[in-house]
Amino acid sequence: MESGFSLRDAVSDVLASLSGAFAAFVPRALTALVVLLVGLILAKVAAKSIRTAFARFRIDELLQRVGMTDVLRRLGLQNAPGEVLARLVYYLLILLFVQSAAAAVGLAPVADAVTAFFSYLPNLVAALLVLVAVMMVA
Repeated sequence: MESGFSLRDAVSDVLASLSGAFAAFVPRALTALVVLLVGLILAKVAAKSIRTAFARFRIDELLQRVGMTDVLRRLGLQNAPGEVLARLVYYLLILLFVQSAAAAVGLAPVADAVTAFFSYLPNLVAALLVLVAVMMVA
């Protein structure tokens, strides 16, 4: 007499559902990988462009004359303002593309956390500008 439960059928069902989930995930993972690679390339190009512009137009020298380099040093940043801005833009772009990649894969909590950070960013920039202005006056 047959019991209605077959180990072979159970294993077959599990493997079929696993292969279906894997087949659905692969295109999303590849999309996320492409988004991350494009983001990495664009972030490097943007950082290089900022460094080049600061060097070509001697913006670092101008900022040193007005005291911005000293302010950055008092804040603990030893690099030139152009380098600081280039790194900041690089990491913000990487973070933006990580958000897109996380959304493509379906990692909503990661994408939401990055979105929350970017929504807070204007407040952070305003606070930093006030801090720098106060330090330049002092």
